[in-house]
Parts: sequence; C-alpha cells; structure tokens
Amino acid sequence: MDWTSIAADPEKIEISEEAVRQIERHGVTLFALDSASIAVSKAASHWRYYFPGGLTDALWFISEVSDASMAQAFVDTKAQDLSQVISIRFQQNTELKKFVRRVMLYDFCHPTQAIARMQRTARIMYACTGTIEAPNRARVLGLNLYYTLLVMVWLIDTRMTKRLNDFLVGILASRDKLDPKN
Repeated sequence: MDWTSIAADPEKIEISEEAVRQIERHGVTLFALDSASIAVSKAASHWRYYFPGGLTDALWFISEVSDASMAQAFVDTKAQDLSQVISIRFQQNTELKKFVRRVMLYDFCHPTQAIARMQRTARIMYACTGTIEAPNRARVLGLNLYYTLLVMVWLIDTRMTKRLNDFLVGILASRDKLDPKN
C-alpha cells in the first residue's frame, strides 16, 4: 500500500501507519490507537485530533489510502477486468494480512460500517476498469460479497487456498469478458 497515494496531513499518515502495526499486535482497540499516538507524538490521545470518531474513523482512513493506492495503479491504463484490480489489491496488501485479519474480526462486530466501507471499495474497483460509469447497487453489492469471500480465502494463505483464490478470481475475469455491460 502506498501511503503517499492520498493527500493528507503527514502526521495523520504517520499515526495511521503506526496504527496498522499496533492493530496487528493488539487488535482493533483504543489501546492500539493510543500506542500509535505515543510512538508518533508522545501523547496517547493525539489520534483523536485526526480520528474523532475513534476506531471506525481510523479504519475508514486506512481503507481510503488502500483504495487510492489501488486506483493509482490504473491511472494511466485502465484495468482489463475486475480480476486484475483484485490481484493488484492483494499484491499491495500482502504485508498487511495480519492487519486485515484483525479488521475483519472487528467488522463482524460492526457490520454496518464494514459494508459501507466495502461498498466504497467495490465502486472504486469498478472505476479502475473504466467500463461502468456508475454501477448499480446490485453490481456493487455483488462485487462486495464476492470480494469479501476472496479476502477470506486470501487470508488463510495456503497452497490449496491460493489455487482456490486464483480459480475464484478467474471466474470473475471470465464473467467480465462475457458480460459486455461490465
């Protein structure tokens, strides 16, 4: 993930980067945000300046950076299909697997904000292909659900699940090629 893919206060980025490391260690907790703030600014509650909504605000920002990083890969040349976008996303987030696992656990307890965050990601994925100006809700929801399944398989990370994930991404690529509306 490229933290410079979004224009933001450098300290906000620094706290966010450290928050990723702390969340990997401590889970999606206020303690993790406090620890990130202490590491960056020496004040435990300094993160509240950037993320007044707490954990959810922090996760939304980190997700926004990840989305921007993914989209940046397709600025000059649009993706051939959604499978290419998803593959880039997985490549960019390889080092963040432990963080993503922790966030998914948090998301199970906070499904409304998780779905909204993933809907935004799905819309950006469609935009990376340049094939649909404004995908309808059903398409976005379908991609959201399918991508969530792919993430779950990707997080397990074994040889067999890699083959399964590649197969599932391939199905998406085949569907894209057959459906001219995409």
